[in-house]
Amino acid sequence: MISLVRLNLSSNSLTGPIPSSIGNLTSLFYLMLNRNSLTGNIPESLSALTFYVDLSYNQLIGTIPNSFENFKFSWLYEID
Repeated sequence: MISLVRLNLSSNSLTGPIPSSIGNLTSLFYLMLNRNSLTGNIPESLSALTFYVDLSYNQLIGTIPNSFENFKFSWLYEID
């Protein structure tokens, strides 16, 4: 699973925090976790990995981590 490039778990009724272990998916470029019931903070590890992040329509709290300022390929990320 280390070479996973696209992870789409949209609209799966997922609950709880986003696992920081997603940071171990070093080949991940597209991360779609939108339209779930995810809670907690956004893990900083996401900013180093992805080209596209969609975390919209969840119950995330806190601020967007400063590490997202250096988002490698920051052409798009969606966070509500």
